[in-house]
Amino acid sequence: MSRSLKISINNHPRSAASAQENTIRIFRKTVETSPIDKIAQIQSKTQKQIKTGLNTRSKKRIVRYGILVANIVMLVGVATFVMRSPGTAPVAANNSVVTEDSTVASNALDQLSSADIAVHVAFMTNLPETPSVVNKADTVNAQLAVTASDDTVVAKPQVVATTLKSYKDIQEYLVVEGDTIPSIAAKFGITSDTIRWSNGLQGDAIQAGKKILISPVNGVVYKVKDGDTIDSIASKFKATKDQIIADNDAESANLVVGRNILVRDGSVAAPVAPRSARANPAGFSWGGGAVYGNNGYDYGYCTWYVKVRRPDLPSNLGNASTWKSLASRAGFAVGNTPQAGAVIWTPPRDYYGHVGYVESVNADGSVNVSEMNTRGWAVRSTKTLSPEDAARYSYIY
Repeated sequence: MSRSLKISINNHPRSAASAQENTIRIFRKTVETSPIDKIAQIQSKTQKQIKTGLNTRSKKRIVRYGILVANIVMLVGVATFVMRSPGTAPVAANNSVVTEDSTVASNALDQLSSADIAVHVAFMTNLPETPSVVNKADTVNAQLAVTASDDTVVAKPQVVATTLKSYKDIQEYLVVEGDTIPSIAAKFGITSDTIRWSNGLQGDAIQAGKKILISPVNGVVYKVKDGDTIDSIASKFKATKDQIIADNDAESANLVVGRNILVRDGSVAAPVAPRSARANPAGFSWGGGAVYGNNGYDYGYCTWYVKVRRPDLPSNLGNASTWKSLASRAGFAVGNTPQAGAVIWTPPRDYYGHVGYVESVNADGSVNVSEMNTRGWAVRSTKTLSPEDAARYSYIY
């Protein structure tokens, strides 16, 4: 046998061993990178990712719930403030004596702070109820603005007025050429009657150069006279006592004589008295008392004309000379102050007398009168009486 063949035979066991080792190594790699291991690795990574995602979601959910709870707490606080804040009833029921101490001051500050906080929260959270919260806060601030001057104070009735007008807002106005009472009223946003009542005027005309008082609201500007009380003024003008107190800083019920005060929504009753149910029938020549309805006077005479203008008058007042006395017996008011719509009665110089109709009263006190049968039978005419002349007549209202 040759030497080369021997070497080949001798080396064969080693080659076999190397091949076996390679096979084992390949098998191990195959086993190590088998699909099962890959699946296990993927599962492990997935679990880690899920845990991480859950932690992130949990954190976000906790933050959201925390914000929601905080908003709910703020809403509850605002709602509590709105429900428990001081009421805005127009008028306080009674005056009360309050002794101030540290507790009162503390409560006032607490209320003020709560009001301000509620407003800020409402704006920050953009609540739909923001206007209501602001209004409540304004009311609290206004009511707490009343400070005490000593240890014992009289709590002033709180009248909440949207315009916040008072006697301090009464103005004086100089009438210019072309002004009328309705035009002045429109200029200041009040009624014509408010101007008439506040200045003792009648009709629509007004004299240029005249100074008049202008009320800030509808009602009456009244100059306090000796003996006046809040009760008497409220009764006279059919106004609210507590409103008069609030508008004129008269919490102690003291009025300064000569001061112009504001009587909000007050009115002046016309000096027209309703016919009395107990009218005295004495003096009526027929009908057993006053008779109403048709015109019982002769056509073309002053009495017929006035009855046309005043159909509410009785039809059996007789001649003009007896109209004043019989109208009074029928329950009609009579007096010496001219008024638009009144009957002007001439003191009789003869059996018949004379009556006319007051069309209007001018700002200077002159009176415009219409009448019949002074310039001819059945002829209607007009005239203007000076204030001095008008004062010499009587009037049936």
